[in-house]
Amino acid sequence: MYGTDPLVHSLEALRTRLDYVNRAWSTDNHEALLRFYVRIVPSLADAERCAIFILDRQTGEVVSKVGTGLKEREIAAPREGSIVGRVISTGECVMENDVRDTRGFHRKADAQTGFVTRSVLCAPVKSVVDGRVTGAIEVLNKLGAEGFSEQDRELMGEVAEFLSRALDNILLTDEIRLLSGQLDREVEQLNRSVTGEDPFVAESEAMRHVLEMVRMVAVTPVNVVIQGENGTGKEIIARMIHGGGDRREMSFVAVNCAAIPENLMESEFFGYEKGAFTGAHASRAGRFEEADGGTLFLDEVADMPISMQ
Repeated sequence: MYGTDPLVHSLEALRTRLDYVNRAWSTDNHEALLRFYVRIVPSLADAERCAIFILDRQTGEVVSKVGTGLKEREIAAPREGSIVGRVISTGECVMENDVRDTRGFHRKADAQTGFVTRSVLCAPVKSVVDGRVTGAIEVLNKLGAEGFSEQDRELMGEVAEFLSRALDNILLTDEIRLLSGQLDREVEQLNRSVTGEDPFVAESEAMRHVLEMVRMVAVTPVNVVIQGENGTGKEIIARMIHGGGDRREMSFVAVNCAAIPENLMESEFFGYEKGAFTGAHASRAGRFEEADGGTLFLDEVADMPISMQ
């Protein structure tokens, strides 16, 4: 530990600042947060440069998209034969104050950037969710003749701990995007299958089960309840059922029940005659009449008043 010297107060101040930054930062702007770390960490560690590496769990590749002087370039670090790779593999911090004779120093990175590395301090970033290593943060070239110290090692450990939250969010966002893309592809294939445009091949057991249920109900005159969170494609499934049955040539009417004011629900669903109330200058068919012979899809039914349900 640092003892009672002023560095203790500096470390506490660092913790307070980083905690505030992590809490205040917009949750949809994580890469900007990483760039912020890259800007401030060199001054905290008295180093020339900083880079943040992320481990892609799908491919096993280690890539830095954010670093001093990288601009739009990416720097890849091999899992074998690089200090970053060693840190990610072992989960331990590595400090080298003279890399000229260091085995495992990845010299291609200097060749790519034109930078000359003399000393390195690299710390692992571990997920707050499961403790697995998700990346690494490194600083290069300590300013001064003494090189990086044990105090610098502890400071970088603190920085890596706060950085882990931002890195977790980035990886989670990427995973959600990947799963969302898979779901979109499966729904598109399901749509083509039900409408006869193209054979459907499901990529997951869950979607194969959905496909089977759609085929069963599409050819039967039954009411169907579709459950799912917002954005999961309930209306798409409803349109597939409509398109796969005898009602495909008739109207498909979708109604967002949550968007209809309570005092207008009756006239919205059942229509009204001209002159029925002030402002009724012409007769209007209700949603049920519009969907007669076809399909009426009532979305967000749970948000309707109980009396109307």
